[in-house]
Amino acid sequence: MRICRVLIPIAGFVALLLAWKFLPIAVWLETTCEFVDGWGMWGIAVFFCVYTGLTLVAFPQTPLNIAAGILFGLGVGFSVAMAAGSLGSYLCFITARYWAHDWFARQIESINGRWIVDAVNRGGFNVMLLARLNPFLPSSLKDYGFGLTSAAGWKFLLATLIGQAPIMLMYVYLGWTGAVTLNAEAELGMWQYVLIAGGVCISVALATILAFYSRREIALAT
Repeated sequence: MRICRVLIPIAGFVALLLAWKFLPIAVWLETTCEFVDGWGMWGIAVFFCVYTGLTLVAFPQTPLNIAAGILFGLGVGFSVAMAAGSLGSYLCFITARYWAHDWFARQIESINGRWIVDAVNRGGFNVMLLARLNPFLPSSLKDYGFGLTSAAGWKFLLATLIGQAPIMLMYVYLGWTGAVTLNAEAELGMWQYVLIAGGVCISVALATILAFYSRREIALAT
């Protein structure tokens, strides 16, 4: 199961390349980007609101981060994803803590997620940060689960900002790389493709290392 999770980003990237070869993906992508560009700042604002709202309903952040890279590029895409993801996570946190504590406690118990609540109560900020560094733990489990702990809100927000940055950057990078590769007007040489593929592999490898390290350190801390 863990190997499958590691291979998902690579498989998705390869699928994009295959789709580009057999489908007019490049044309669709160019049309979508032009449409969003035509909205200007409103396009960013709409994406920000959609991202934040979907985070509240436990929608996976991975496709949203990839979409940010595709639509807005690496720099703007990462900034928008970080801001929207952090706000959405904090809203989940305060929802679980103040507005629907008992309901979320039952949901966490039903999926055997109580361990993350106990781990944070014992290890505090360090465990929250390590959990954030693990890309294979569902964001919704961390967002709502942390709200059931005794951790201070500012510590949650700080751990979120620091811990999710490398993971978000990786997925935004994958989206941006895919968009560059599929650009109908781009004339990429062999070495450029090699560099892009190498960047993807390095990103996935770093995510795997972070997941292994965070899991081990959480176990040691608790």
